[in-house]
Amino acid sequence: MAPVTECCTTGGSWDCRSFVRALLGAAFGPDTTGELGYARRLLSHLDASMVLLADAYYDAYDFLDAVTGTGASFLLRSTRKRRPTVRRPLPDGSYLTTICAGRYQAGRGYGRLDVRIIGPQYQAQPVGRFCRSMYCFTTVRGAPPQLPAK
Repeated sequence: MAPVTECCTTGGSWDCRSFVRALLGAAFGPDTTGELGYARRLLSHLDASMVLLADAYYDAYDFLDAVTGTGASFLLRSTRKRRPTVRRPLPDGSYLTTICAGRYQAGRGYGRLDVRIIGPQYQAQPVGRFCRSMYCFTTVRGAPPQLPAK
């Protein structure tokens, strides 16, 4: 894996992004396993230097808890069905809350995952039309003053 750096100048200032392009792993098998089953097989490829970007289908407590256990962060597009209680509103419009497992697990209790919710809706304007979706973004708790949601 070789890092790739892209730089451009805008109004006299430099905007540089350095990133690595690589395939880290793959999982295949029958449809009966399901996407979450395959995603769990790939968790061993995550580490603390990574951010997992995931769609609404991966909005499951056990999976997000496992991602957090790898040290990786995550940014997840959640559906409007996920409406946790606002524990602490933040000045940028996001809020801190917890997601619970919903069932008791021996030795772990009910399970709680501290998260930050950014939303509750976002807007996109594809060419020639306007779209408003009722989704929010769920992420691990970040320091709000240093990482505003705007």
